[in-house]
Amino acid sequence: MRNLGIVLVLLVCPMVASGASVILNEWNCVGDLDYLDGAGSGKSDTFFSIVEGNGKDWIELVVTEDNVDMRGWMFNWQDNNSSGAITLTNNSFWQNMRMGTILTFIEDNPVGGKSTGTDIGTAYRTDSLGDWWINICTMDEQVKSAGEQLCFTDSGGTFKVNSSSWQLTIRDAANVVIQGPIGEDFIGQGINSEEVGKLEANPSSSVALSSYNDGTSSSFGAPNIWSGGDEVQDFSVLRSWAPVPEPMTLSLLAMGGMMIFRKKR
Repeated sequence: MRNLGIVLVLLVCPMVASGASVILNEWNCVGDLDYLDGAGSGKSDTFFSIVEGNGKDWIELVVTEDNVDMRGWMFNWQDNNSSGAITLTNNSFWQNMRMGTILTFIEDNPVGGKSTGTDIGTAYRTDSLGDWWINICTMDEQVKSAGEQLCFTDSGGTFKVNSSSWQLTIRDAANVVIQGPIGEDFIGQGINSEEVGKLEANPSSSVALSSYNDGTSSSFGAPNIWSGGDEVQDFSVLRSWAPVPEPMTLSLLAMGGMMIFRKKR
């Protein structure tokens, strides 16, 4: 019956994100006590390295259209046993999200000895000093005042990502579906507790279901990798709007480079 359901989904909805301004890019299904591809495999996430749980509960999104107002958006998740949502507040921070930005939502801070606290600093540049990654720690946000809070969950700052038929639906403030549902039961193969789910294609506002896959190459907060690291997502089209710094600006920034290292680097 499950295979029949997958076939029906593919027939009715072959394009999971046609015109989607924000898409799910990667999600961690590694169990809290498991390791990426199993203990002793040597497989590591590009940010966490080798750590139990591979960072635990986290999702990664990509903004694929420019100037997106994400105030009040919801990321509805569910698995075989439970469901919930991460809801963005009306904070003005979400009012104008730029194309090519990577957004990660993670439950805990720190994780595996790495700082995973909320970090909303960006540097939209086309050179190596560019920073297109925004990280939101839902437990960090839980303890902020209402005026500063960027998101909340319906379970005290917690949410789940796992290999139990987990799926996500992205909805805007008017409850219109932007993308989804997308998850294990919609991509045609199972995802086990030593894998991640991910988009194995360049991110865009129109991605096919067939481009999502399970795998053991993980890259929290960075372009997806697959085929053992031989394939890497290309963000150049999404980020082509950003300025190319003048040579003098590059020299000045290089001199003060140590001052712009941020906690998530």
